[in-house]
Amino acid sequence: MLTAPLRLRRPGSPTAFLLALLLSFALLPTLGAGPASAGGVQVHQGVGTRFDGTGEKGGGCGVPPAQIESDRFVALNVWDTPGFYGDGLPRPVPADRAAITGAFDNGLNCGRWVRITLGDYCTGDNRGQAGDGICARGAWAADAYSGATVDAVVTDSCGDGNEWCRSDRDHLDLSKPTLSRFTLNGTRLPDLESAGRWNNRKLSWSFIPAPDYRGDISIGFALDAAEWYAPVIITNLPNGIHGVEYFADGGWRTASATSDDGQRYEIRPATADHRGYRIRVIDADGQLVQGGREYSFARPAGCDPCTSLYTPAPYTTAGGTSTTVDRTAPTTPSGLAVAAVGTGDVTLNWQPSTDNVGVTGYDVLRDGTRVGSPLGTSFTDTGLAPGSRHRYQVTARDAAGNTSGPSAAVEATTTTGPVTPGGPRDCTARMSLTGSWGDGFNAKVEVVNTGAAAIRGWRLRWTWPAPATVSEFWNGSLTQQGSQVTMTNADHNGALAPGVGTSARDNGPGFTVRGPVPGLLPRIDCTAV
Repeated sequence: MLTAPLRLRRPGSPTAFLLALLLSFALLPTLGAGPASAGGVQVHQGVGTRFDGTGEKGGGCGVPPAQIESDRFVALNVWDTPGFYGDGLPRPVPADRAAITGAFDNGLNCGRWVRITLGDYCTGDNRGQAGDGICARGAWAADAYSGATVDAVVTDSCGDGNEWCRSDRDHLDLSKPTLSRFTLNGTRLPDLESAGRWNNRKLSWSFIPAPDYRGDISIGFALDAAEWYAPVIITNLPNGIHGVEYFADGGWRTASATSDDGQRYEIRPATADHRGYRIRVIDADGQLVQGGREYSFARPAGCDPCTSLYTPAPYTTAGGTSTTVDRTAPTTPSGLAVAAVGTGDVTLNWQPSTDNVGVTGYDVLRDGTRVGSPLGTSFTDTGLAPGSRHRYQVTARDAAGNTSGPSAAVEATTTTGPVTPGGPRDCTARMSLTGSWGDGFNAKVEVVNTGAAAIRGWRLRWTWPAPATVSEFWNGSLTQQGSQVTMTNADHNGALAPGVGTSARDNGPGFTVRGPVPGLLPRIDCTAV
């Protein structure tokens, strides 16, 4: 996985490169005959790997982590060079070398959603090291997980010198959370890696419009944006992005992407003061987004240049399929409270804001600086010094970039020693939101062994403060009677050493709930069993 455009050396010997390409076909297993067609939809067939994240500054599409619209995201291959694993390859790939272009397609597939279906499982070693082949010491076989599906957004690129990123054009690199989101026949599967059923499986996938799309695009200025160099980052796209047009000097001009960062485009000002901008966006089908809607916005004061990875650009709209201009900011978050304090972390909860169109997320400020952008109404600030005191506030934002005022502040001081569990319990559990919509939400629970000895399992109990029903769950067994919920561990995540939590293996319990997001998430009683 690449987190930034490469700084490349000069290409090596063309003869050596062509020889490597020819030799490679004897080394690789057959993964399929390339893209197939199903009902007019192009279906790609490849192998999947997984990665932890895009890095602090973002991935190959140019989007910082906090602005990626889902934790389910994937990387596509920059190049298609079977058997050649060295450097010296051009990025972006020029037209005269189009034959080595991978599915990333010079960033043109950034911001698009894919629907992924699990295929066969490799029964042997499947490391994919350069020259090692794919599933070279095993066999492909179907299992109980074959046919499961998940949707994810393209936000990164893969150019590493291994079999996956060079020899399998339609390879997908999946973010780690995606491995716990597959469903089969309407049932959420356990985390594939924790269950020992990942091993870089075969996948089939196709591009789809953004599922359950709401609102409109989001626009923000990138780091170092200034008067005559103004890169903007565009996210929350209904069908990807293949171009941006900006209005300047009396007409519409074509913007250039920053290298192959497919969601980052460089535009020029439209106004005499050189602070106002006006753009249109072109989707993956070559159509203007929202029927040709125009987005007008200004570079904020102090952005000379912009010093943050992403500075939101609230906009107004005109034309297109709707002339409605959203100038209404969400209500200010209320009820901000400190839910838990540790030696190096502080957990906050607050009541949800409302908006005339819809709240898309929150920003958490620690001592006046943004430290997180959660989707829901809970956030844990980590990496703090023991015994340090901090002041927190929260703001809400919507898809148009409107931002609420800051909430009332709360202060918290981290502890100076290990947390002592209360009462007879030797485990603790804490719930946090991972996503929400109009009539439901997703949440996860972190279970931690706070005792002095290892535990073999755990049982959680909580009460919903408002009408809510768990519709699906994973990484555990769950029962609900009225508002009372009981959840116990799965076979693969019950055993915890002292001081270890389920996040250590990313196999904590989670669930989908039908009902409004509670103003404060419920307190959970945890019992070791």
